Amino acid sequence: MTTETLAAGTTTWVVPAGVTSVKVTVIGAGGGASTRTTNGGGGGGGGGATSITNAITVTAGQTTYCSIPTGGAPGTTAGDVWFNKAANSAPASTTNGALAKAGASVANNTLTGGAGGDTASGVGDTKYVGGNGFTSAGTDGGGGGSSAGTAAVGVNATSATGATAPTGGGNGGDGATANNTNGVAGSLPGGGGGGGKRTSNGTRTGGSGGNARIILEYTSPLGASTASLPSGVGAMGSGLTRAILPAGLGHMG
Repeated sequence: MTTETLAAGTTTWVVPAGVTSVKVTVIGAGGGASTRTTNGGGGGGGGGATSITNAITVTAGQTTYCSIPTGGAPGTTAGDVWFNKAANSAPASTTNGALAKAGASVANNTLTGGAGGDTASGVGDTKYVGGNGFTSAGTDGGGGGSSAGTAAVGVNATSATGATAPTGGGNGGDGATANNTNGVAGSLPGGGGGGGKRTSNGTRTGGSGGNARIILEYTSPLGASTASLPSGVGAMGSGLTRAILPAGLGHMG
């Protein structure tokens, strides 16, 4: 089994020789946390969702398409992450691909944490929701929710500490706890950012969400193997795997 990871900004993928089917896992971008321009703590961003399509039929050499957003900036939610074998647009069904939603970003000077990416709008055979960002009590910044993993839902943040992700996901960023400090960005893939904290002056930014990611898994058929033949020994019939023959024997008909 071969595994390839496609990073944010990748737009196409060419199917390798011999590959006829690919499993696609898409993990949505994390949401950005709240920036504070007034006193208080900002809510944490939501983590991205995960969608998995188990087997997409492809043809060797064909160009497939994808959109892999960077994480959401504070106040701006990222777009969907998707893979489509047939067109440069979001897929409508698992026949052509997979799609996962980003976690929600949080507006400036907002206490409420962002929701994790939902599954209702996703495309996949299996889907996992992202974790919610923590709602600030008005003092410290809220921690970011984790993204969903490759086999589990995301984890909700429950304090200023970013949520720890399940296997394959990205952790949420920590909310600010020191006076007049910025929140921490979410980890890749798809962790929500942590909220900023302002107590007296300036602008205290929330952390951005972690970038989206696509994971491709496929099997390439093994080519015919050729073993070394002893000196003087000819090959077996055309197209057959060569075998080692005892010394002095000629080739088989």
